[in-house]
Amino acid sequence: MEGILGEFDLILSSPYVKMEFQRAFIRKGLIYLHNLTKRVNDFPEILRKLSQLPPMQYRRISITLSALSDFFSDGSSQGLELMEKLSYYLPLAIEAAWQSFDDIIDGPVDQIKCARGAEKPILKDGVYEPFKKCKGSKKQCRIDEFFVDNKKQFESILDKLKVLPASSKDEELIRIEKIIEKVLKHPEYLLEYKNCWNCGDAIIAVECPSSALLLTTNIKHSKPLLESIGKNLRAIVLQKTDKKQLPGN
Repeated sequence: MEGILGEFDLILSSPYVKMEFQRAFIRKGLIYLHNLTKRVNDFPEILRKLSQLPPMQYRRISITLSALSDFFSDGSSQGLELMEKLSYYLPLAIEAAWQSFDDIIDGPVDQIKCARGAEKPILKDGVYEPFKKCKGSKKQCRIDEFFVDNKKQFESILDKLKVLPASSKDEELIRIEKIIEKVLKHPEYLLEYKNCWNCGDAIIAVECPSSALLLTTNIKHSKPLLESIGKNLRAIVLQKTDKKQLPGN
């Protein structure tokens, strides 16, 4: 990752992207694993529960396994009892992940004013508090205005998705297509967290400056969205962690 970032003179991001980073990486992966250790005080049982997650949660599985791989590779399993050490390690990893986001960017792009993007994970009584969910009745950002301001780009994305072959369109792209159709008629629908989250790849594509490359691991979804509005990406390929790499497998 550092090698890829070193290729660029300027790294930009946004509070909305930081919200997505927290929701999709920190919470679905690291915080899920931390809170799991508070419910299950047995490492083999934790691995068993991870192995039972359904395939559609591949991102959660990948992130948690990568975290465990890092935990073992840096020697953190030595000394204290394994679960005690893991409980100490994970909050540090969560804090480091949150802080690293700001450390690697040179400046923000902030058209949306995402309130959730400024709220760091809160540890209370040993577990992390749930992620706050926005409601349209309590507007805390300008995502609806952002949509209206960039209506033509969202229309172009919709046109692209409508002609995309069924073989290239999975459930996530289908959801984005349906949400854009609905929000074109009622922009305020995007203030509801489910619509906002499920349309995240399209929102990030539109928010990305035209002169920039979007750095992403999600090539499958980002590529057609960006192509529809004349933008480009730089793919980030992360090393996959297999359960066989972990102790006990």
